[in-house]
Amino acid sequence: MNVKKINNCPSLGSVARKQDCELLHRLINKSFLTNFIAAAIIAIGYFSPYYKELIISIGAFSFSAAFTNWLAIYMLFNKIPFFYGSGVVPIHFEDFKKGIKNLIMEQFFSEKNIENFAKSSSGLIKNLFTKDNIKNLIDYDFLFEKFIEAIFSTTWGAIIKTMGGVKLIQIFKGQFKITIEKAVIEMAASKKFNEVIETGILNQKQYLKDKLEEMIDLRLAELTPQMVKEIIQNMIKKHLGWLVVWGGLFGGLIGFAVGLLKKYIV
Repeated sequence: MNVKKINNCPSLGSVARKQDCELLHRLINKSFLTNFIAAAIIAIGYFSPYYKELIISIGAFSFSAAFTNWLAIYMLFNKIPFFYGSGVVPIHFEDFKKGIKNLIMEQFFSEKNIENFAKSSSGLIKNLFTKDNIKNLIDYDFLFEKFIEAIFSTTWGAIIKTMGGVKLIQIFKGQFKITIEKAVIEMAASKKFNEVIETGILNQKQYLKDKLEEMIDLRLAELTPQMVKEIIQNMIKKHLGWLVVWGGLFGGLIGFAVGLLKKYIV
């Protein structure tokens, strides 16, 4: 029984409570209920004074179909000695890992998708270089200091010193910030800037792909056969229970038809 299912039970304070919870999950399991009902129909037919063979036929066919479907699902995830082909998922977990990697790389991070991402990067850049983000991205004090250094490194530096020096330039600090902020927003929205970004991403697409593949390989290397088994089980096993249900239903219908044939035709 899956530990996650047991943990879903409220206020588990003892081993006995955990066992009760596990039993409850078994009882409400679709597969178990289908097999139980089919077996109950066989028992009813055995003791029934009316339509005995027909009821037993319905129950037997239903039980055989439901049970074999349940066994097939069980054998997908668990190795049974002397049963060739059982335990497919844990035995071939390396193939599943390769399949997961190929799915991610080919469907999500193919060269075409990376190119599409690069072409749509203009929207990303516009969202990044908003007025609020620019305030956090740009150090205006640092830029203004470098601006002052640039001025005083020219011949105009000596002239400005005679007119008040740094204090004179400090007057323009507020306007400097507004101008730089506006310039950055306009630059980020320009066609040329976005073309440069797009070209840069396209030039690095192989590097991006290699890094993504490396990250995926590192994560997949951590997966054990048990982890792969649990991942696939969590995704599909609860839905596979319907195979048992429908197997039992159609098996019962076939048993009903066979019972009628035996009674009225054969």
